[in-house]
Amino acid sequence: KTIFALVWLVSEVCSRPPGALGYYVAPYRVMAKAIAWDKLLQLTRGWRKSYNLGELSVTLPGDRKIVLKGADDPETLEGVGLSAVVLDEFARMKLDAWSKSIRPALSDNGGRALFCGKPRGHNHLKEFYERGLDRAQWPEWQSWLWTTLDGGNVAAADVEDAAAAGSKRRIKLSSITLVSRKGYEKPIP
Repeated sequence: KTIFALVWLVSEVCSRPPGALGYYVAPYRVMAKAIAWDKLLQLTRGWRKSYNLGELSVTLPGDRKIVLKGADDPETLEGVGLSAVVLDEFARMKLDAWSKSIRPALSDNGGRALFCGKPRGHNHLKEFYERGLDRAQWPEWQSWLWTTLDGGNVAAADVEDAAAAGSKRRIKLSSITLVSRKGYEKPIP
């Protein structure tokens, strides 16, 4: 999920005019760093212009930039025009991070968003996922679902052991990734 999200984010930012800005947002900045920083550095090794550990940013050709952020204080996400954003573990974020901070910042540049995470009951991630399933009402949204096994990083035996040790319902839910994305000015292929 993380590699998919980072590849998507880098592709989106690089497809935009010079100076484009993209955010990878996790519920907390420390989570964003733990989940994505090393992977982003690996993904951009050999062609990025620079990186800043204190800012958790990578500068790409054309002065395009990707910054890792936390959503615990949504107001810190305001005041910039974004070309693309990944909201990882979106179910754990305050909805205000999206509605009051990120969405307006994307509107400035016709930006796009990718929401991902594990379901945590009936909340905003589930609502956004269901939008992507209802293409008649929400044609600009798309949703995908992958299980832990689909990712290819966890052996089937480990998933079976986890299921045997706990509730199958609990294991199934914690093993699902829901992803939706929202297009503003251009249709999603």
